[in-house]
Amino acid sequence: MNKKIKTSLTLLSILFLTACGPIEETKPSPPDDADISKSSKATYSKYVRTEEDKLKNKEFKVLNSDVVVIPASSTEKVYDLAGNYSIFSVRTGGSLQSSNLFEQTNKNITIFDQAKFVSGHSKSKLDSEVHNFNQSALKNISLTKRKAQPTPKSVFSINRQDNIAGNDYSIGDRKLFYLDISGEKTKMAVLTNQTRTIYTEHGYRTINIWISEESYADPAKNGQCEEYFCIDGSKTEKLMKLFLSNGLDNDIYDKETALIGTEWEDLGYTELIGEDKTINIFLDDLGDDNSISGGLIGYFYAKDLFHRFDPNTQVPIYKGSNEMHIFYIDSQMFGNNNEFFDNQIKLTLIHEFEHMIHFYQRDVLKLRSTPTVVSELAALSMEDTLASIFKLNGHTGLPYPVGSANEDDLSNFTVDEADYISYLRNPNNSFTSWVRGSSLSYSSASLLGGYLLRNSDPKTFFNGLLNSNFLDERIISDAFRQASGLDLSFNEIVNNLGVSLILSNLTQIQTPYRLNDGGWMNCGGFELPSVNAFLYGIDFFGKSTQATLQDSSNEYLFEGSGVSGLVSFPATNTIKTYILKR
Repeated sequence: MNKKIKTSLTLLSILFLTACGPIEETKPSPPDDADISKSSKATYSKYVRTEEDKLKNKEFKVLNSDVVVIPASSTEKVYDLAGNYSIFSVRTGGSLQSSNLFEQTNKNITIFDQAKFVSGHSKSKLDSEVHNFNQSALKNISLTKRKAQPTPKSVFSINRQDNIAGNDYSIGDRKLFYLDISGEKTKMAVLTNQTRTIYTEHGYRTINIWISEESYADPAKNGQCEEYFCIDGSKTEKLMKLFLSNGLDNDIYDKETALIGTEWEDLGYTELIGEDKTINIFLDDLGDDNSISGGLIGYFYAKDLFHRFDPNTQVPIYKGSNEMHIFYIDSQMFGNNNEFFDNQIKLTLIHEFEHMIHFYQRDVLKLRSTPTVVSELAALSMEDTLASIFKLNGHTGLPYPVGSANEDDLSNFTVDEADYISYLRNPNNSFTSWVRGSSLSYSSASLLGGYLLRNSDPKTFFNGLLNSNFLDERIISDAFRQASGLDLSFNEIVNNLGVSLILSNLTQIQTPYRLNDGGWMNCGGFELPSVNAFLYGIDFFGKSTQATLQDSSNEYLFEGSGVSGLVSFPATNTIKTYILKR
């Protein structure tokens, strides 16, 4: 740090935003030495104007008596620091504006799969095959509206059970399921659990749980099956009730649809299935990997929402469609009866259902495609939002009901079970890159989503993701603007996340750097655990500047300790923020 001409930086107490939403700005009271410009002995009135200008220009932000945040600028800044400070910095790759790394121009809907991995997060053959298909699924398809049908003389009421989908199957029925887009790969499955005509805010619903014959504990075979773990209906009953059960606002279906809307309505497209009031969960050894300790744990595959054949012409559309609302769960991880996998399976239900709703609410209803980074961030954020409601361990790795992030709470803490670990071990990863099956990609999206939730209103944020007109990473910054009142570019958000991580061992830091309230954080009525990046025993700070950074990635540097007096902050055209902690 070079010593330069003196500029007095007085520690102020400035309120920016309350947790999870903006408040009216309050003007600070001037200290005795209110000279915060380089040249004038400011009067009180000039001090207020100057301070407002500096806030507007983001010259510095004093969060409390021990923390100062100084965004770098295109001109050199020199401050006189009273007291000893440790100085850190966060530099973000890319320009101030969005980098548009995954700009998309198609206005039609896109079929996509959304798969979730745990443990090794290894890329599976199944995931790769589906991903390759999804790149070109709609190139030769244009959606067409069905011709209007004559109004029937009588219409069943929604209260009539014979008008409720799902009545075509009964427990014990067997059905052929298509597992790939061509319809060549198939498996038989047994319907083991069913609850019909459950009333929800979106009408009646039926839920079916199917188990592939290879994983089914068949009574005719003395409960044996072809897989390592054999499952029957008694084991899946709780899973079914967790997702959908009698009563309102008491299950995953109710909570998610209250946040982001229904999973489906018939929009009259010939190529899409009609209004199906049934949700199916299919348990199978996903990818036939025989793994009981990690891998592909679940996915949603939107091919199943298309007809196999055009109803009018019988021309094939997607022959591998199951023509139903369905998502897939790994039977072997479910059958493991391990506390970690039990928790992950339940989070996966939340995750995949978000994908199902997201596909309808944005891709179908709005005809706007969703990049993988955005859709995964949305699903992971939904896990984070609802985990405590269902008493699940969330992304911090701390066991429920621990909501604080202090070292005193680490007695049952398992570092490797925290979703954030991979990012903290690889902190220069870009937040706009996505490597399929990579734990680092999931970890980065999880952490970014967690930051956004804790600095905004979750319900407004989720709906912003669905309704934004953008088709790239600006979906995220647009949704955050709606939910927080902060008009920031995506890269500015990434930089603020980096600052938040450095400050996360401190409590009561407010938006836009809020991660740790010292306990459960109330965000829009949802309880989210505090985050402390320093709990994980990982030194994510570099000691020297990298020559280049990936777009939308952060470089974290420890600049020095015991710093006081005149300190120069060099001019830069990059997105960089200095954090002074005393």
